[in-house]
Amino acid sequence: MKLSNSINDNMSPSQIYAEINRRQITAMMLHRELSVMFSFLGLQGFKRWQEYRYKKESDENIKMHFHFIDYDNHLIPDMNVEAIHIIPNDWYNAENLNVSANTKKSYVNRAMLEWQEWEEETKEVLEHYYMILLKQDKVCDAEYVMCMLKDTSKELKKLERCMNKLKLVDFDTVYIAEIQEELHNKYKKKMGE
Repeated sequence: MKLSNSINDNMSPSQIYAEINRRQITAMMLHRELSVMFSFLGLQGFKRWQEYRYKKESDENIKMHFHFIDYDNHLIPDMNVEAIHIIPNDWYNAENLNVSANTKKSYVNRAMLEWQEWEEETKEVLEHYYMILLKQDKVCDAEYVMCMLKDTSKELKKLERCMNKLKLVDFDTVYIAEIQEELHNKYKKKMGE
Protein backbone atom coordinates (compact mmCIF):
# COMPACT_ATOMS: atom_id res chain seq x y z
CA MET A 1 0.00 0.00 0.00
CA LYS A 2 1.21 3.48 -0.77
CA LEU A 3 0.62 6.87 0.76
CA SER A 4 -2.57 8.47 -0.44
CA ASN A 5 -2.06 10.73 -3.45
CA SER A 6 -5.07 12.76 -2.34
CA ILE A 7 -3.20 14.66 0.40
CA ASN A 8 -2.62 18.33 -0.27
CA ASP A 9 -2.13 21.34 1.98
CA ASN A 10 -5.32 22.99 0.75
CA MET A 11 -7.66 20.26 1.94
CA SER A 12 -10.68 21.46 3.89
CA PRO A 13 -11.59 19.79 7.19
CA SER A 14 -14.51 18.18 5.36
CA GLN A 15 -12.14 16.66 2.78
CA ILE A 16 -9.77 15.48 5.50
CA TYR A 17 -12.53 13.80 7.48
CA ALA A 18 -13.87 12.20 4.29
CA GLU A 19 -10.42 10.74 3.61
CA ILE A 20 -10.09 9.52 7.21
CA ASN A 21 -13.55 7.99 6.95
CA ARG A 22 -12.50 6.17 3.77
CA ARG A 23 -9.36 4.89 5.49
CA GLN A 24 -11.31 3.71 8.53
CA ILE A 25 -13.80 1.83 6.38
CA THR A 26 -10.91 0.26 4.48
CA ALA A 27 -9.26 -0.63 7.81
CA MET A 28 -12.46 -2.34 8.94
CA MET A 29 -12.40 -4.41 5.75
CA LEU A 30 -8.73 -5.24 6.35
CA HIS A 31 -9.37 -6.39 9.92
CA ARG A 32 -12.40 -8.40 8.83
CA GLU A 33 -10.38 -10.15 6.14
CA LEU A 34 -7.51 -10.84 8.52
CA SER A 35 -9.89 -12.11 11.21
CA VAL A 36 -11.52 -14.54 8.78
CA MET A 37 -8.13 -15.62 7.43
CA PHE A 38 -6.73 -16.31 10.89
CA SER A 39 -9.89 -18.19 11.86
CA PHE A 40 -9.50 -20.35 8.75
CA LEU A 41 -5.87 -21.00 9.69
CA GLY A 42 -6.94 -22.05 13.19
CA LEU A 43 -5.13 -19.13 14.83
CA GLN A 44 -7.77 -18.01 17.30
CA GLY A 45 -5.55 -15.48 19.12
CA PHE A 46 -4.71 -13.60 15.93
CA LYS A 47 -8.37 -13.91 14.89
CA ARG A 48 -9.53 -12.37 18.18
CA TRP A 49 -6.95 -9.55 17.89
CA GLN A 50 -8.29 -8.67 14.43
CA GLU A 51 -11.88 -8.94 15.60
CA TYR A 52 -11.06 -6.49 18.40
CA ARG A 53 -9.40 -4.10 15.94
CA TYR A 54 -12.42 -4.31 13.66
CA LYS A 55 -14.75 -3.32 16.49
CA LYS A 56 -12.41 -0.52 17.64
CA GLU A 57 -12.24 0.89 14.09
CA SER A 58 -16.04 0.77 13.85
CA ASP A 59 -16.47 2.55 17.20
CA GLU A 60 -13.86 5.17 16.30
CA ASN A 61 -15.52 5.75 12.94
CA ILE A 62 -18.96 6.50 14.35
CA LYS A 63 -17.45 8.71 17.07
CA MET A 64 -15.60 10.65 14.38
CA HIS A 65 -18.87 11.27 12.54
CA PHE A 66 -20.47 12.59 15.74
CA HIS A 67 -17.42 14.76 16.45
CA PHE A 68 -17.58 16.32 12.98
CA ILE A 69 -21.28 17.03 13.35
CA ASP A 70 -20.76 18.56 16.82
CA TYR A 71 -17.75 20.73 15.92
CA ASP A 72 -18.16 21.42 12.20
CA ASN A 73 -21.96 21.21 11.93
CA HIS A 74 -21.85 19.05 8.80
CA LEU A 75 -21.99 15.44 7.74
CA ILE A 76 -18.80 13.81 6.51
CA PRO A 77 -19.09 13.34 2.75
CA ASP A 78 -19.08 9.75 1.52
CA MET A 79 -16.28 8.56 -0.75
CA ASN A 80 -15.85 5.43 -2.80
CA VAL A 81 -14.03 2.71 -0.90
CA GLU A 82 -12.13 0.01 -2.74
CA ALA A 83 -12.68 -3.48 -1.39
CA ILE A 84 -9.75 -5.34 0.17
CA HIS A 85 -9.18 -8.99 -0.64
CA ILE A 86 -6.39 -10.77 1.21
CA ILE A 87 -7.74 -14.31 1.34
CA PRO A 88 -6.65 -16.24 -1.76
CA ASN A 89 -9.56 -17.26 -4.00
CA ASP A 90 -8.59 -20.94 -3.99
CA TRP A 91 -9.06 -21.07 -0.20
CA TYR A 92 -12.81 -20.80 -0.72
CA ASN A 93 -12.76 -24.37 -2.10
CA ALA A 94 -10.35 -25.74 0.52
CA GLU A 95 -10.79 -27.21 3.98
CA ASN A 96 -8.96 -25.52 6.80
CA LEU A 97 -7.82 -28.90 8.16
CA ASN A 98 -5.70 -29.36 5.04
CA VAL A 99 -3.66 -26.17 5.48
CA SER A 100 0.02 -27.05 5.84
CA ALA A 101 2.38 -25.57 8.42
CA ASN A 102 4.37 -23.89 5.63
CA THR A 103 1.23 -22.26 4.28
CA LYS A 104 0.33 -20.99 7.74
CA LYS A 105 3.83 -19.62 8.22
CA SER A 106 3.77 -17.90 4.85
CA TYR A 107 0.36 -16.33 5.29
CA VAL A 108 0.94 -15.20 8.86
CA ASN A 109 4.09 -13.46 7.64
CA ARG A 110 2.29 -11.91 4.67
CA ALA A 111 -0.78 -10.84 6.66
CA MET A 112 1.20 -9.27 9.50
CA LEU A 113 3.47 -7.40 7.09
CA GLU A 114 0.48 -6.08 5.16
CA TRP A 115 -1.20 -4.97 8.38
CA GLN A 116 2.01 -3.30 9.58
CA GLU A 117 2.40 -1.47 6.28
CA TRP A 118 -1.23 -0.28 6.51
CA GLU A 119 -0.73 1.06 10.06
CA GLU A 120 2.53 2.80 9.12
CA GLU A 121 0.83 4.50 6.19
CA THR A 122 -2.14 5.47 8.37
CA LYS A 123 0.19 7.04 10.90
CA GLU A 124 1.92 9.05 8.17
CA VAL A 125 -1.40 10.18 6.66
CA LEU A 126 -2.75 11.27 10.05
CA GLU A 127 0.45 13.23 10.71
CA HIS A 128 -0.08 15.12 7.45
CA TYR A 129 -3.73 15.82 8.25
CA TYR A 130 -2.83 17.03 11.73
CA MET A 131 -0.34 19.53 10.32
CA ILE A 132 -2.77 20.74 7.63
CA LEU A 133 -5.47 21.37 10.24
CA LEU A 134 -3.04 23.21 12.52
CA LYS A 135 -1.95 25.48 9.65
CA GLN A 136 -5.62 26.28 9.08
CA ASP A 137 -6.09 27.11 12.80
CA LYS A 138 -8.56 24.22 13.14
CA VAL A 139 -7.26 23.36 16.60
CA CYS A 140 -10.19 21.17 17.75
CA ASP A 141 -10.06 19.16 14.55
CA ALA A 142 -6.27 18.91 14.75
CA GLU A 143 -6.47 17.67 18.34
CA TYR A 144 -9.07 15.09 17.35
CA VAL A 145 -6.78 13.82 14.59
CA MET A 146 -3.92 13.79 17.11
CA CYS A 147 -5.95 11.44 19.32
CA MET A 148 -6.40 9.11 16.34
CA LEU A 149 -2.69 9.41 15.60
CA LYS A 150 -1.80 8.43 19.16
CA ASP A 151 -4.14 5.41 19.00
CA THR A 152 -2.59 4.35 15.70
CA SER A 153 0.92 4.76 17.13
CA LYS A 154 0.04 2.59 20.14
CA GLU A 155 -1.41 -0.14 17.93
CA LEU A 156 1.59 0.04 15.62
CA LYS A 157 3.91 -0.34 18.62
CA LYS A 158 2.04 -3.51 19.73
CA LEU A 159 2.16 -4.87 16.21
CA GLU A 160 5.87 -4.11 15.80
CA ARG A 161 6.68 -5.89 19.06
CA CYS A 162 4.73 -8.93 17.88
CA MET A 163 6.46 -8.79 14.49
CA ASN A 164 9.89 -8.59 16.14
CA LYS A 165 9.12 -11.74 18.13
CA LEU A 166 7.79 -13.54 15.05
CA LYS A 167 10.85 -12.55 13.01
CA LEU A 168 13.15 -13.65 15.83
CA VAL A 169 11.78 -17.19 15.55
CA ASP A 170 11.44 -16.98 11.74
CA PHE A 171 7.63 -17.25 12.00
CA ASP A 172 7.97 -20.67 13.62
CA THR A 173 4.56 -22.37 13.56
CA VAL A 174 5.08 -23.98 16.97
CA TYR A 175 5.72 -20.55 18.50
CA ILE A 176 2.74 -19.09 16.61
CA ALA A 177 0.51 -21.87 17.93
CA GLU A 178 1.79 -21.39 21.49
CA ILE A 179 0.92 -17.69 21.67
CA GLN A 180 -2.65 -18.08 20.41
CA GLU A 181 -4.32 -18.88 23.73
CA GLU A 182 -2.75 -15.90 25.50
CA LEU A 183 -3.73 -13.52 22.69
CA HIS A 184 -7.22 -14.99 22.52
CA ASN A 185 -7.79 -14.51 26.24
CA LYS A 186 -6.30 -11.00 26.22
CA TYR A 187 -8.59 -9.74 23.47
CA LYS A 188 -11.59 -11.68 24.68
CA LYS A 189 -11.22 -9.82 27.98
CA LYS A 190 -10.78 -6.47 26.21
CA MET A 191 -13.98 -7.16 24.29
CA GLY A 192 -15.79 -7.79 27.55
CA GLU A 193 -16.70 -11.39 26.80
